[in-house]
Amino acid sequence: MNVPKRIALADENRWFNPDRSISWEAEGETLYRTHLGGWVLGREDRYETLSETDAVAWIIRHGHSVPPDVRDTAEELEY
Repeated sequence: MNVPKRIALADENRWFNPDRSISWEAEGETLYRTHLGGWVLGREDRYETLSETDAVAWIIRHGHSVPPDVRDTAEELEY
């Protein structure tokens, strides 16, 4: 039986499953887009939620391609 992996969020009383998320890595950090559409930034052993605007800014700042469904947010950031 495959048990889902759950990682607790430091800033909320919630968790997410990285195995069901899309991820990007840069400079010792990992940005996750959860299967429910939320954003989580992992540094070392700490995971915190991010707003979509902060997540898209992170993606742009680290030279990753912006996912099509958040391009409007990227345009608002003048990407």
